[in-house]
Amino acid sequence: MNLRKRSSGILLHLTSLPGRFGIGDLGPEAFQFASMLRRCGIGFWQLLPVNPIASSQYYSPYSSSSAMAGNELLVSPELLAIDEFFTDKQLKKFHLPSASKVRYDKVIAQKTAMFQQAWTTWSDLHPLAPEFAEFKNTARDWLDDFTLFSVLSENNSHSPWNTWKKEWRDRDPHALKKFAENNIEHIEYEKWKQFLFDRQWKMFRMWCASHEVRLIGDLPFYVGFNSSDVWSHRNLFKINATGDMTHIAGVPPDYFNEDGQLWGMPVYDWNKVEEEKHQWWIQRVAKNIAMFDLIRLDHFRAFSAYWEVPAPANDARGGRWIKTPGKKFFAVMKERFGGLPFIAEDLGDIDEEVITLRDSIPLPGMRILQFAFDDAMPHSPYIPHNYSRSSVAYTGTHDNNTTRGWFSDDATSENKKQLSRYVGKSVNENNVAREMVRLCLASVADQAIIPMQDLLNLGADARMNTPSSVKNNWSWRLKKELMTEQVEREIKTLVELYNRSSLNT
Repeated sequence: MNLRKRSSGILLHLTSLPGRFGIGDLGPEAFQFASMLRRCGIGFWQLLPVNPIASSQYYSPYSSSSAMAGNELLVSPELLAIDEFFTDKQLKKFHLPSASKVRYDKVIAQKTAMFQQAWTTWSDLHPLAPEFAEFKNTARDWLDDFTLFSVLSENNSHSPWNTWKKEWRDRDPHALKKFAENNIEHIEYEKWKQFLFDRQWKMFRMWCASHEVRLIGDLPFYVGFNSSDVWSHRNLFKINATGDMTHIAGVPPDYFNEDGQLWGMPVYDWNKVEEEKHQWWIQRVAKNIAMFDLIRLDHFRAFSAYWEVPAPANDARGGRWIKTPGKKFFAVMKERFGGLPFIAEDLGDIDEEVITLRDSIPLPGMRILQFAFDDAMPHSPYIPHNYSRSSVAYTGTHDNNTTRGWFSDDATSENKKQLSRYVGKSVNENNVAREMVRLCLASVADQAIIPMQDLLNLGADARMNTPSSVKNNWSWRLKKELMTEQVEREIKTLVELYNRSSLNT
């Protein structure tokens, strides 16, 4: 994809959409939001990962039980009603009270009841049965392992796979075959839920494409330990014979955290990855390319070198940098896929080798305005006058506070002074989001992507995630009444003013 054209995008995860079912999903609200983007001339919609989430990982989309499967909570009850799984009267049973946050416990209970009721209407004579059979065939490379893992996990009270009986832990073929035969309907049910997600996703993506809105996905570098990927591809990770991690992923100590961060995920055994000719990674990238127009590579610096901590460990201080064969990896991907539709999340502890790798591919990097206004502002890579065209500008990301929240709660007096000096006017919490959005859109960066919270001038209570915290994350929802015609006109005016409108093409 040629990105050398000025464009704009909005960052908003599907779970944040409004709706009557306690969580945003792939239903009518998603279609309406894409239509609004089109009316405003916005060409990109950036999402967070859409893989399964779990309470054990605090509902983080960055630590999933599968790198391939879809998040069943995103399945729309309204679209299931259109497919005649429910009547309108039955659909009302699944409504949840309007709330500004996702209550995952209530949503999971409601969606579970919804799926179970819909499943009672399913049979091999259902009009969608041939489509389901085709899905099972085309997705079998990951679907069989994922659904078997899911049912095994449920039968083991969702305990980590390395605590299961040895024959299940070590994937004994006879034991797994016997278990699958004894749980055939439950496994089929899990496959059916993935089919529903896949069917609705394709409808959503087709709608976005018809409205000239391109989707940006998010591919985490690591995968969760208690996942079907690690269980079924154990040899690709640094894991011993009993299924325990020998090394753990994280980041080293820095100014913000003297102990570093220990993420609890296994690191890759890149020798084994190369021995298997990157097949699992190829499959993973292919799945994402099929779903999205562009893909943000989370923690891109790990493709150059990653922080590896020997297990067990209480913190990340005892780790070391390990070189990654990133050049070979991207050469393989380029040979397999041709052009690489990636954005490099080149934030954090970045050195020249990371920059060299990024530019050799080449990939656009990310520029975050909230990082720009310190003592080094004139020379900061995050200040607009130092941007290159080959970059993607953001006011902030899902890991940042909202811009208004940043100004009120996080920015120092020096940050505020530098920002006011830079824009040439007094900045306060009421106008900071608008000024930062203008800086982002006015920059030379070919792409400018704005979190929806900043376009609406929302405060810290609308923050999506606070790194190193496990409470109150991933739950913010957009109130529909905030999306007025006036807001649309203001967004469209800004997008046109800075020549970032897709309507100009």
